[in-house]
Amino acid sequence: MANGNEERRALRYFLGMVCALCVALITPQARAQNAVPAANGAGGHVSNHIVVQATPRFCQAVAQAMPNHAQGFSAAAHDVMSAGLDATCQQWGVTNVRPAFRYGFAHPDLAAKHGLDQFFVFETAPGTDTVAMAADFATHTTEITAASVSGIGGISAMIPDDADFDIQWGMDNDGTVPSGTLTCVADADVDAPEAWDISTGNAVDPIVIAIIDSGVEPHVEFAGRMVPGIATGDVDETDTGDDCVIFHGTHVAGIAAARGNNGIGVAGMCWNCQIMPIDVLYDGTNGNGCNGNTMDLVNGIIWAADNGADVINMSLQYYNLPPLDNVLLQNAIRYAHDLDIVIIAATGNDNIGGVGVVSYPAVFPETIAVGGTTCQDRHARLGVSGTNWTSNWGPEIDVAAPGDRVWSCSQNNGYRFISGTSMATPHVTGLAALIRSVEPNIPNTAVARLLQETTDDVESPGWDEFTGYGRVNAHAALLAAPNYPRVMASDPPSGAIDARRPHDPNDTAIIYGWDSVEMTFPGNAAGVLAEEFVVVQSGTTAGVAPVIDSIDVLDDQRIRINLDKPIEPGTWTSIIHSSSQTRVDLGFMPADVDGDTVSAPSDILALVDALNGVGDPLELWSIDVDRSGIAGPPDILDVVDLLNGAGMFDAYLNQRLPVIEE
Repeated sequence: MANGNEERRALRYFLGMVCALCVALITPQARAQNAVPAANGAGGHVSNHIVVQATPRFCQAVAQAMPNHAQGFSAAAHDVMSAGLDATCQQWGVTNVRPAFRYGFAHPDLAAKHGLDQFFVFETAPGTDTVAMAADFATHTTEITAASVSGIGGISAMIPDDADFDIQWGMDNDGTVPSGTLTCVADADVDAPEAWDISTGNAVDPIVIAIIDSGVEPHVEFAGRMVPGIATGDVDETDTGDDCVIFHGTHVAGIAAARGNNGIGVAGMCWNCQIMPIDVLYDGTNGNGCNGNTMDLVNGIIWAADNGADVINMSLQYYNLPPLDNVLLQNAIRYAHDLDIVIIAATGNDNIGGVGVVSYPAVFPETIAVGGTTCQDRHARLGVSGTNWTSNWGPEIDVAAPGDRVWSCSQNNGYRFISGTSMATPHVTGLAALIRSVEPNIPNTAVARLLQETTDDVESPGWDEFTGYGRVNAHAALLAAPNYPRVMASDPPSGAIDARRPHDPNDTAIIYGWDSVEMTFPGNAAGVLAEEFVVVQSGTTAGVAPVIDSIDVLDDQRIRINLDKPIEPGTWTSIIHSSSQTRVDLGFMPADVDGDTVSAPSDILALVDALNGVGDPLELWSIDVDRSGIAGPPDILDVVDLLNGAGMFDAYLNQRLPVIEE
């Protein structure tokens, strides 16, 4: 059995490179999916490859051909193609077929869950009409579910300023900071100095920030804190230096994590965080280093997720993505999100998408979408806020941060001003890293909630489409972090198994299975609401899960959750606090052998004795293990399975209960 499992795991891992599941195409933002613009420019598509979503049948054929094919993946794929698909490949000059994700997956099951393992790239010569090529490939429906071009996005047209100012107004603004033609408003900042009194980042176990951008230059502000990254958009994948002509990624990294209090330059949000450079844009040999295609972006996301990133910053904007790019990008982000990574992205600027259109990847619900504000605490808008750029807005925006004329790191250990939502985003990224520095176990969903709930509301009351919940406040967020709502303890404790005497269908006075649980929160338990919880029941015998009937407040930290019915026998019942993803898991598998009305280790010993002929084996016949109301042979079989570890229960007082579904 063990060898068979290992073989299946190995095959599953291999299939993770090829294909497993088939998912429906996702069209999350129809308003941003207009006709595909011209090839090879920002907002357009590449002309040297297409993306193909393969059918399970084709994927399985390639997987079967691979182990005995010495010439590699592409040759194996060609071997199993139909004559028609092979002819189409020849017609379009296909030079290589490869899995879309070049580096594999550290978590192949998770990749399969999100359909990431079913995509291929068909490479061809630059300058090919890939729109027509994709249309041709899509006709081969036996082997191909969908085919499309791959889009191009990257860095917005940022506006570097002359080095006229030597103060970082976004971090600390007393109202006297000159910023172009604007008269600044006092405290139109993120309150960074007050936050640094609480934490400047954990130096012992640093939070890793992945800067998915144009690369990051070595800089005196980052000394000793850069960890290995990758350059998915470069010829040399180890060259993670900044390719962009304005040193965009370096500037972004400085805002998030430049060393503070070192007597030079600037202070980033998180002084002790580590920087992981993920260069997903073309190197200097392929342009100005400020654009890139979606395939390089999604590979960068997966690589960062698999190699230790805690927070991801994407100061990038992509528009008009082709259909499969939508699928790949959103599912790559879901993969990272399921690994509990905080994902933060810029809403974009108006030069490509048009004002009022939030860019990819910020449109996706798993990201924290960030808009840009000025030193007047208003969203930047061309011709309105005194700026020469606009912060894109829309229903997807979550929060805002300073983005106008931000002073940060540049090439050759220098500094410069740049404006845009790209600069707003790393303020939020650095703050997310500080939150995780003071609360290492806080889930990404709770980080998002904290950022939203501790903002300064700077425009319309409440959420608005220009600044979301407001401009972030680092001090307020760090003050609230230790008390973010989460389940700290419970009675009965999570993982407990209710062990009571066997079910008597004629005795309605006895309650079988817990129908309430006490939970301890950091504080303000009175503010915890029933709608914040989800009750899930798992197991082959699971019926309809209980629901929360009421909540009793016991004191300022404890509540009692009352269910409308007891938990079911032979199941796990999970009570999940949705925003923090903390939970209490309760099992119920009662059996009493020795008649003392409590299941205990002595019952296990009695079972073993009875099965081995010690004592009276007839005692076994009185045990209603499956709780059918009748003690009989099926109960004995259940006992044998339990003791041999073959049943559906995971521990019998070390019983085997159903696997808890996360």
